[in-house]
Amino acid sequence: MIKKLLGIGIIFIVMVLVAGCEQKTEQKYLSPFKDVKLAITKSAILGYIAEDRGYFEESGVHVRFKHHQSGKKAVETLLSDDVNIATATDFVLASNSVKHKDLRVLGTISIADTIRIVARKDKGIKEIADLKGKRIGVTKKSAGEFYLGTFLLFNNISDDDVELVNLSPLNMVENLAEGKIDAGIVWAPYS
Repeated sequence: MIKKLLGIGIIFIVMVLVAGCEQKTEQKYLSPFKDVKLAITKSAILGYIAEDRGYFEESGVHVRFKHHQSGKKAVETLLSDDVNIATATDFVLASNSVKHKDLRVLGTISIADTIRIVARKDKGIKEIADLKGKRIGVTKKSAGEFYLGTFLLFNNISDDDVELVNLSPLNMVENLAEGKIDAGIVWAPYS
């Protein structure tokens, strides 16, 4: 009797294991959108990875990228109705949402600490206080401007102590290299 119960128990366990190993087919996500125009910045790396690995096509959507140096420019393209979606920082969205109440956050691609102040040592900048009296490149109305203002405030440097020069990220790199500005606030990949 014990052998019979043991045999039935083993058969039951084998049946459970086989049932548990049954292959389930995973349904792939299919986007309701078939054609999307995306204003994207170089710092939105996951968008480029998704394109490279074919994730958009796999989901049934054709994405056309419109490349921008900053989220500010990407959102300007969105507001001009040239694209459907734009990548940008939370600051760019917040600063535009006052005038454009129909802007929405669809999701977060990444959270990163990539904004840097880059300064030239040959211009005498070795510590924060040395920024006084210097020309600092910044992309106006961007997260860079917000963070620079906060950085200067916390380090007791007023706007009157520096000369702000409005530049795109790429122009900032060029101006820094040529010595036309003494420092600049930029983000990856420009930093």
